[in-house]
Amino acid sequence: MYIKGRKQIEDDLARRRERLFTGNEPELLDALLRNTRSLRDAIIVGHIPEQCEDLFAVLVDADRVALVEIAREPEKHVTSFAFQSADDYERGLSPRRKREFLVAREVLGSTRGTVSGTLIE
Repeated sequence: MYIKGRKQIEDDLARRRERLFTGNEPELLDALLRNTRSLRDAIIVGHIPEQCEDLFAVLVDADRVALVEIAREPEKHVTSFAFQSADDYERGLSPRRKREFLVAREVLGSTRGTVSGTLIE
């Protein structure tokens, strides 16, 4: 079994952050902006593409994960949105995913207020 190093995990997290904020997931970003008081940064920490919808877990701050379901048909739209504590979300992860999630929490905490150097308000 291949284990990613911390640098690889951080690079993956940076790509997931960019995916969210560069327009690749507009419905997801819109749902996050509508349901958070102040979205300064976020990282997609989980994505499960299902047959008719996409399920996303997004770390919105060091303490909360947004769980978002986006239907694909007939047009993309959010069908479910909920928050879960980061601690509760972490409990359900495999050891490998837990390690990635812990790095995401550290990265998000250390870059609070910026997304790739740009303040999001």
